[in-house]
Amino acid sequence: MKKKPPKKTTYSLKITTAQYELKKGEEVEYTRDNGKKSTHKVSREPFKLGGYTWVVYLEGVKGGVALSRCQPIAEANAGRQE
Repeated sequence: MKKKPPKKTTYSLKITTAQYELKKGEEVEYTRDNGKKSTHKVSREPFKLGGYTWVVYLEGVKGGVALSRCQPIAEANAGRQE
């Protein structure tokens, strides 16, 4: 079953289609609260938590991460098919 794209709401942060369609194993640049950026692989596809917050799990990061803090790395993910 194909996931429905997120609905636009006034309280949600902008989530791009590329972020929403992340797959397991793809690389992203994760921006932490302190502004530090690091590269990680997706360990679980994005899902909606609590009704409106989109979350993704990353390798090497404890707990879920807000999808809005992750930017796909296009060059690393180019040609990746599952």
